[in-house]
Amino acid sequence: MQNINVRLATAADAEKIYNVQKEAWMCTYISLANSVTEHDIVEEFHDSKRDARIGRFTEMLKLQEYDFATCEDVQYVTELDGQIVAFTHYKRSSNHLHAIYVVPTAQGKGIGSMLMAQVEADLSAAPEITLSVATYNTKAISFYEHKGFVLIPHSEDSYLLPTGVKIPTIKMVRKKVA
Repeated sequence: MQNINVRLATAADAEKIYNVQKEAWMCTYISLANSVTEHDIVEEFHDSKRDARIGRFTEMLKLQEYDFATCEDVQYVTELDGQIVAFTHYKRSSNHLHAIYVVPTAQGKGIGSMLMAQVEADLSAAPEITLSVATYNTKAISFYEHKGFVLIPHSEDSYLLPTGVKIPTIKMVRKKVA
């Protein structure tokens, strides 16, 4: 039986969070139909940007460790048999879910649902939770719809990659059930 543990992320997890994000992006966002190539995603995680990105994660996580009650950015990780295989990141002030990423080898084990349950518990007083998702990430859209989120009409936007290519996104919202 596999041991799954969800916990608050620490500064020591920053590099592992980066690795989870990179692996998830490589398996999720390449889309020839949307002109997003492997090269575009590789450039997003280019070695020259690696240390800066890990540094940003580290600083956010240090603030979270220092004062969880008042930190703006909150991140959790999920360990599977002691290895970090997933993480989530949300902002308290906007109740915006920035990410739930699970490495492909750990998908289908309920890890995304466990992370979503943690976010929902933390934001239980929020009137709504919002997120943005790639328009072609049908697996994620289906996951969020199953969790009570709905697409917001006319909320299309995009995420600009370093190569100039845009990942088309759309917003979703889940209103608090009274």
